[in-house]
Amino acid sequence: MDKGYLLAGSFLVPMYYYGYGGPADQAKAIALAKQLVGMGPQPTSFLATAYYFGVAGEPKDPKKACDLAGQSRVYAQGMAIYALCLLDGHLPGGRAQGYAWLLKAAAGGNDLAKSLAPEWEKRLAKEEIDEAKRLLPNLK
Repeated sequence: MDKGYLLAGSFLVPMYYYGYGGPADQAKAIALAKQLVGMGPQPTSFLATAYYFGVAGEPKDPKKACDLAGQSRVYAQGMAIYALCLLDGHLPGGRAQGYAWLLKAAAGGNDLAKSLAPEWEKRLAKEEIDEAKRLLPNLK
């Protein structure tokens, strides 16, 4: 960032990305996140999102996305992308663990996780869902 506070920039990333308080501008969010990556989980998690889905002019790169999501999974957006990395088989750990992370992100108020959790619940076996619920309280 050329001027301003890092903390303010960190708050702006999700606001631009999702359009909280104004129109969404994912390109602006990701450009700002690139300047702030490594300075906290929030901007890092949105850069992971861009690489995972290939948005804001970024190429789809699950390997890079999953690495960044692993670094930022203390923040709900990072949890959501980390969950997708597990669910889609880009990281070891299995679908039950991935679904547990998705539930944790949804419980933390993450819009992406809240929208994806019902879809994934339909795709998973009952045993995977039960295992995810068992794992959920101990995720770190």
